[in-house]
Amino acid sequence: MGTPDSAVPTLRRCVEDGHEVLAVWTQPDRPAGRGNRLKAPPVKEYALSRGLTVHQPSKIRTEEALSLFTAREFDVAVVVAYGRILPPSFLRAARRGAINVHFSLLPKYRGAAPVNWAIVRGETVSGVTTMLIDEGLDTGPVLLQRPTPVGEEETAPQLLERLSHETNGLSTHAYDAVDDAVRLLVRKAPSTRDHRLMKKAVVVVTDGFPVGDVVSPATVIERANEAEVSVYTVTLPSYSRLLSASAERAPLPTPLDVSGLVEKTGGANVYATTKDYEPLFRALAEEVTSTYVLAFYPPEEKRRDGRPHTIRVEAPRGLSVRQNRTELKAATSDK
Repeated sequence: MGTPDSAVPTLRRCVEDGHEVLAVWTQPDRPAGRGNRLKAPPVKEYALSRGLTVHQPSKIRTEEALSLFTAREFDVAVVVAYGRILPPSFLRAARRGAINVHFSLLPKYRGAAPVNWAIVRGETVSGVTTMLIDEGLDTGPVLLQRPTPVGEEETAPQLLERLSHETNGLSTHAYDAVDDAVRLLVRKAPSTRDHRLMKKAVVVVTDGFPVGDVVSPATVIERANEAEVSVYTVTLPSYSRLLSASAERAPLPTPLDVSGLVEKTGGANVYATTKDYEPLFRALAEEVTSTYVLAFYPPEEKRRDGRPHTIRVEAPRGLSVRQNRTELKAATSDK
């Protein structure tokens, strides 16, 4: 949900990061120029160029608008300079809520024209805040904040343009780093130790918003699976502290979550808070070491003798496993 040029980079990021964008909401076309012809908002122009569905209701506090908004189930609404205050019924529609990208370091300069006010007040530092929307005016829980210095001669339009593309504070080159780590494990890590298979894992500490990568997530996932490497992520408090403010709600998916890097490589993701680093990493280490068991099958020379053999499965100390088969009947040599 957005309208001006400053909202386009966020929509582009949602599309390029692999999110399924069900619809784009923007303001109606307005007369512009000498001929007073109708001109589409920049967000609409970009959305149509990517084949996205566009809605432009003149009013949103109507039953028709709410019915359109709730016609399909969706996880989250993303709002950037939409130009309308969303009613509570809209905020409750998304399964995981609505998030807003606001061009100031909240709580400073809530409401409209935050960049203009920052310039007028002579601020030397500004930034971008990503927040969960509540019924107040820019008062919801903060998910991310990215500060940036304001240039001495910088104007409001220049600062707004820069902020709309701001990536400082994000996990730069996260996929590239994982790809490098996978390659290193392939070259250097032993396959076995003491006659036991070694589990290979990469642990990524991140805010969940990778930028600037050369290698695509799909390529990293493919290479990790080929190398039998699982990826584990720790999402930092700059994002996950939302959980303490809304314990009953599942955490909002980050672009890294959406990429499937963890899920598709057999890893796990944990959300950190400022107080649990030590037990968190201990638990993560236990998770990595306990996600495999050792299975003892009949020796090679007995696997085709046609006789039943006992199977024994061992797990790391402290891990309970259930073995659903204790016996294997070997195939005969003529099969």
